[in-house]
Amino acid sequence: MKLGLPSLNLLLVFDVAARTLSFKRAAEELHVSPPAVSHQIRVLEKELGVSLFIRLNRSIELSDEGREYYRGIAPALEQLRQATSQIQTFRDKNVFKVISIPFITNGLLVPHIQQFMDLYPALQVSISSKLKPLEINENDTVIAIRFGLGDDPDFHYEPLTRVFISPVCSRSYLEKNTHNDLFDIFKHPLISMSSDKEVWPHWSNFWGVDLNTTDELLIDNYQGVLDAIKHDMGVAMGYYPMLNAGQGEQEIVPVFSDRQCEFGSIYLAYRNTDKQKPEIIAFKNWLNALFVAL
Repeated sequence: MKLGLPSLNLLLVFDVAARTLSFKRAAEELHVSPPAVSHQIRVLEKELGVSLFIRLNRSIELSDEGREYYRGIAPALEQLRQATSQIQTFRDKNVFKVISIPFITNGLLVPHIQQFMDLYPALQVSISSKLKPLEINENDTVIAIRFGLGDDPDFHYEPLTRVFISPVCSRSYLEKNTHNDLFDIFKHPLISMSSDKEVWPHWSNFWGVDLNTTDELLIDNYQGVLDAIKHDMGVAMGYYPMLNAGQGEQEIVPVFSDRQCEFGSIYLAYRNTDKQKPEIIAFKNWLNALFVAL
């Protein structure tokens, strides 16, 4: 006949009583009455069909069966306690959410975020790449990396770095193609982000060049733009200093050595009420150090 397991509550009562060898001390530890402990032990003994304790006038002792049973279940109950403690520790970690521009997420945060997590192990870090307006759960501590200022009065925007733009291509594409002056740039296929239609007009206006091209490939994310460049598909706009991160052996190079112009700024955004939170201050300092090193 298949024997079912006793309830966990009965096993926990027995575990404490066997460890303390006292129904009274077990009751104090479990925050119940001694008669309640005695009753639970009798229920367990009935289910098992053995006596677990030898009851003396003013004390109790484990029977041979009780001693053997205690040796068997105590390690298992300790594993349960440890597993429960670990999951509660994970639950109680402070959730720290970073919402970032996808390009910075891929090129800067993901390769380096472990450094920050090692410094602050109590934080449960979550990274999300979004270009949409901020949508934040009020219970989370959130910091966002955004291009340009937002208009939400509940958020503080702090400049992180100015952005400079200049045309880029792969090293092999540059070696295979020559350019005598700025006008030659528009004789090459242009690769652009579909969400940023102002970048090429801004650069061409700054340098006094007529933007006149019909050969343009639009891609909805910057990582795709970079991949197209690496496949020698044409010329794209580089965003500095972010482009300095994660390019390995400099597969992507500037078309011109001296033709940059400013194109806005990257900001850190966080709730006004979170200004003094240690995790916000720590992340700001850590990220600023990363940008300085670019």
